[in-house]
Amino acid sequence: MQPTTQQLLQKQYQAELGLQAPPTVITGTNATTLTNVCAFQVWTANTTIASITINGSIITAFSGVQLPQGFIVYGNITSITLGAGNGLAYSGDNNF
Repeated sequence: MQPTTQQLLQKQYQAELGLQAPPTVITGTNATTLTNVCAFQVWTANTTIASITINGSIITAFSGVQLPQGFIVYGNITSITLGAGNGLAYSGDNNF
């Protein structure tokens, strides 16, 4: 069976950007441990990040700040705790 156009485009996209899997949905206010994550994108308006660990540093600068839908944080993200809202964690090449 021949791959569909969508499958071919997805394979090309993944090869070019180094993406390994679909994004992981992050919800709730519990700490989420992540592996091989290169970006976090705010999915719902007024999301707050209580803390995020990037390149081994715990960052709390976003705490209490309502982030707009679509806002992206890049880096080698290994943990995130949301204060409110939802987001997407994208896996891929972490050479930052």
